[in-house]
Amino acid sequence: KGLFVQPQEVTDLPVIKPVGGRDESGHEGNLTSYVGNLVTSLNKQPSCCNTEYAFEIYNKTNYNHRNLTVVHFQNAYQFVPTGVCPKNTKCGIGKCIQRYRHHWLLVWDESLQHYPPVTFLPVEIPSHCECVNIGTRR
Repeated sequence: KGLFVQPQEVTDLPVIKPVGGRDESGHEGNLTSYVGNLVTSLNKQPSCCNTEYAFEIYNKTNYNHRNLTVVHFQNAYQFVPTGVCPKNTKCGIGKCIQRYRHHWLLVWDESLQHYPPVTFLPVEIPSHCECVNIGTRR
């Protein structure tokens, strides 16, 4: 339940944010694991922003002011590919900004009427750092 939706329902999907995670300064919040090495050398052009790519494990997410637990099994986790802008990243004459995407996660939701009370929810995850040219007034 929750993983498959009808086309007309896509525009009504909620924006759900994870609780915790690695922020732009590199601090880890609600992650049980940070997996792999940071990959920062993919963007060599001066007009591009570096992005720190990783696979992370989130434990909680928040939906309608309720904390929901992300479902994991013994030695089997829902790894989430992420991409975070390093702090003070610059690009050419533009500014680096964090971009996001949605990743479907299986969560435990006690308010559901079926057992097990699990559903898939689209959780907003940092995906990459993007260089944008923001004009300034002189």
